[in-house]
Amino acid sequence: MSNQVNAKAGLSVKDLVTTGIFTALLFVFIMVGGVFFATNPMLTFFMPAGSALLAGPVYLLMIAKVHKRWRSEEHTSELQWAL
Repeated sequence: MSNQVNAKAGLSVKDLVTTGIFTALLFVFIMVGGVFFATNPMLTFFMPAGSALLAGPVYLLMIAKVHKRWRSEEHTSELQWAL
């Protein structure tokens, strides 16, 4: 029974493919969002904001599709101790 629970806790191939596709989309949207502000040195300060506004919804879609949290045994004990 515990083996079945541990098998579902990890990432499946579908999750990895979905994460890879969304990561590529994130990279493209960050580049597109930054290129408009990178051309003028006075607007370079706003480049992270432009990238975040375009890439933020893509990141939230990735989080909604995968539904997994990264968790390891070492960090679990630290989190339980902190609470």
